[in-house]
Amino acid sequence: MESLKDTLETEKRGRSDLEGKVAQMNQIISTAQEALQQEQKTVELLRQQVPKIDKVKHELHFQFY
Repeated sequence: MESLKDTLETEKRGRSDLEGKVAQMNQIISTAQEALQQEQKTVELLRQQVPKIDKVKHELHFQFY
């Protein structure tokens, strides 16, 4: 009977540790998703800037030649 109690306590500790690790992993995933969203916004802003830069380069090219 004592062995069964020890096994149960070990399982409880293992489950508690696992739940803590799952919570940490969920936080990491959440943080990574937020970072990815920010990166996607940055990429979109840069994409919007490319045509403007190309237009300026084109205009400068004709001013100097």
